Amino acid sequence: MDPYWNSSTTRTADELLALARSADPDERQLAAAMYDLPADLVSVLAMDIAPAVAKAALMQHLASVEVLTAAAAVHPEWASQIALHDNAPVHLLVDRPAAYFEEPAPRNRFLDAVGATELERERFEAKRLDIALRLDSSRTVGEVWAEVRG
Repeated sequence: MDPYWNSSTTRTADELLALARSADPDERQLAAAMYDLPADLVSVLAMDIAPAVAKAALMQHLASVEVLTAAAAVHPEWASQIALHDNAPVHLLVDRPAAYFEEPAPRNRFLDAVGATELERERFEAKRLDIALRLDSSRTVGEVWAEVRG
């Protein structure tokens, strides 16, 4: 296998599997960083013993809530990074900076989980937008939600 593959180059499923199974952590990291890595390989590589491999896999858009939850349990020191993922588990979203909570899917998952009413959703969004416009990255989703709930 060519060790100088560019991560944006398309790979066959067999090539990706060979990289993911490699004894060399650099090759596994290369596989984990591949664009559109299949979900089954994301799951496997996210639990790799080499932290660089696991972190690369966790950045994949196909990293599921379950995979991210398991990774946060194994590596609690990564919780703040995992909270930034669009598929982050709800319990980590409270620590995500509110200014970076612009994607509707995680925002709706969070608001659904906390049982937000329509009025609370509107108030939350108004506060979140104000924080984002001021580029205030110090306020968390949990803090904004606590203000909304009063």
